[in-house]
Amino acid sequence: MKAIRVHKPGDPDVLQYEDAPDPQLKPGQVLIRIKAAGVNPVDTYIRAGRYAQMPPFPYIPGGDAAGVIEAVAAGVQRVKVGDRVYTAGGNARLLNGCYAELLACDADLVCPLAAPLSFAQGAAVGVNYATAARALHHKARAIPGETLFIHGASGGVGVAAIQLGRAHGLRIIGTAMMRSVIPQSYTVYGMLLWLGVVIVLSVIASILPARNAARLTIREVLAYE
Repeated sequence: MKAIRVHKPGDPDVLQYEDAPDPQLKPGQVLIRIKAAGVNPVDTYIRAGRYAQMPPFPYIPGGDAAGVIEAVAAGVQRVKVGDRVYTAGGNARLLNGCYAELLACDADLVCPLAAPLSFAQGAAVGVNYATAARALHHKARAIPGETLFIHGASGGVGVAAIQLGRAHGLRIIGTAMMRSVIPQSYTVYGMLLWLGVVIVLSVIASILPARNAARLTIREVLAYE
């Protein structure tokens, strides 16, 4: 199969598009023909060598993907060949990363991809929505009618938290940097209002000269969490 592999940590140019061995299934696993792969900040931390749990080199990056079941091993009953699915376990338990034509993983790491969703949308579900759901329901134990404050509401996890929060009956306040660029020429402000944020607080980088330095420090902390 073709895949993107990393042989040593570094800048984006260490991502090499090359031939890689096809993954071999074990009992309880499935093989997915990847149609779309997600890109998350943690992928860049690992690629740069700035993450606490580094994979052995060479490795294939990526923990989010969507595609079609190509084969199932013995003992798998919850999915079958031809099913549209997305991965939902991150890259810790995947046999190989998602930046490849094929992905092998335990069957419990895949979920059915609803018909209205595209493969590109499915590739954005795992990390973003699982993170938001865990924060809202497992950690914060949000109650309908409460107010939810989301710092960085225009990012992947932020948008997921808005949608899940609204569905749970929460009043949402969010922050965003208004100079962000998003598809289809929507403004970030308009997008957040459309999603259901009742108050949008703008973060203006020009009046916060120390923000970039603080952001880098936070990323370093998260990389080794």
